[in-house]
Amino acid sequence: MNDNAITGAVIGLVGVLLGVFIGEFLRRRKEKQEIERMMKAISEELASVKLQIPLLKKAIDIQIKSLKSPKPVLATGFHQLFIDIGFKELFPKVYSNYCRIQRENLQSIYFRIRLVSQQMKLFPNDIDENYLRMKAVGVVNELSRETLYKEYEKKMNFLLELLAPVEAWIELFLTNRHEELYEAIGGIVEK
Repeated sequence: MNDNAITGAVIGLVGVLLGVFIGEFLRRRKEKQEIERMMKAISEELASVKLQIPLLKKAIDIQIKSLKSPKPVLATGFHQLFIDIGFKELFPKVYSNYCRIQRENLQSIYFRIRLVSQQMKLFPNDIDENYLRMKAVGVVNELSRETLYKEYEKKMNFLLELLAPVEAWIELFLTNRHEELYEAIGGIVEK
């Protein structure tokens, strides 16, 4: 083999290796950007939920006051986008990119939001209609409408208690104060 053939083979091999390394570098860079995009989407969705919590609290307060009116009507639902897209779809894809404390913080926030959302879905839209339906099937023979209203009021106050810390928890998460949030949620930070 002459020197030109060896040089050509070495240049060819170096070119192939360089191509592989550049291709792998670009693939990893694209993967990292995609993970960062998904993590940012989760944070943006949390920020959106944080803005809606005061509105939800106000809606619950209005509903509690509505229970004292002659014909109370309850609203239902909450911000489902975070629950369906942010947590169920994106979080599993980036799970390993969060540290243990961040994962547990996100799971605690999600759990509270989901619990409130599920509880709100359980409320009938029309309490009086629900009361009459329950009375018709014999579920509330001796239960008065006022007692039923008081039960709904207790449940709504419980929802307010569940929501009380979530806004602050989200703020701590968004400002990267993860250990402080973890302690607020009830975790013990190992130092």
